[in-house]
Amino acid sequence: MLLAIAPNPHKGGAPTRIARLAQRGGPIWAIDAESLHRNPDLLLPFSRTSPALIRLADALSVVFVMMAVMGSFFIGWWVFIPAMALSLILGGLARWLAGSVAKRAARRSHEALVRLHSMELMWLLPA
Repeated sequence: MLLAIAPNPHKGGAPTRIARLAQRGGPIWAIDAESLHRNPDLLLPFSRTSPALIRLADALSVVFVMMAVMGSFFIGWWVFIPAMALSLILGGLARWLAGSVAKRAARRSHEALVRLHSMELMWLLPA
């Protein structure tokens, strides 16, 4: 599932990318995937490999940006378009991974849900 954009009440209503956590008949929670992507070490209690995968996707995204610029000079102008598209896809994948790891952890245990909420990374969405 793709990420949505919603205002973050912990940051004065600033828009952020969220992963929605909803269960039948229950409240809808928002998990701040953007903040988790910026600081992947917050995911260490939930998954040991996820921070490394997020950093790898970010590093590959930067490599594709450099390839886009160099390829447009040395190969052809059109190389810029697919390389930038791959860079954007990898950046989105890293954000999605951060949100999905937190969502999976919150579904598995109440302790993880409380921990995410206490770190101001999770809040209730209005219906």
